[in-house]
Amino acid sequence: LNGKNVEGIPNGLADQEKEEDKPEVRDETRRKLGLKENDFLAILIGRFIPLKGHSVFFRSLAKAAAKNPNLRGLVVGNDPSDKGQYLEKLKSELKALEIEDKITFLPWQDHMGPIYQSADVVVQPSIEPESFGYVALEGMAAGKPVIASRLGGLIDVIRDGETGFLVEAGNSDELSKAINRLAADPSLALNF
Repeated sequence: LNGKNVEGIPNGLADQEKEEDKPEVRDETRRKLGLKENDFLAILIGRFIPLKGHSVFFRSLAKAAAKNPNLRGLVVGNDPSDKGQYLEKLKSELKALEIEDKITFLPWQDHMGPIYQSADVVVQPSIEPESFGYVALEGMAAGKPVIASRLGGLIDVIRDGETGFLVEAGNSDELSKAINRLAADPSLALNF
């Protein structure tokens, strides 16, 4: 492959098929992440590349946190750039937005089940079309509401208002409103 490394990405769906939704797994994972009982956790899973929309996610969390101070974000993935410079760029964005204390970064996990169980919402804010939207499918398999960009394969995976919410790609205002809607009404998440 022309000297490039190949990296396997764990299949979160396989985890979901093996595990039941166990409150003790959710509680333990959230404790390890330093979350409080009433924190609302939005997660984004994906490589640290512009396509995945991390910057949109961060801007939306900054806006949403103004109304919901218990909002927290978790970003799981890796930085394929040569020296980790994209991750540093993302951390600089968090500092500029003054929300670095609300976001936790984790490297790829071999076992994604507990990560999905710890979430209140799974977010896939891609800014360019994804061919399928596997993370959205994993989130739904875990019984979590999913908010994703209205483009590419995501519009085939999510039925807006039925299995999650679709928002305009790159629109942090729309994403922020969808996150706060779920945070304000936890019973809404039970419908997904």
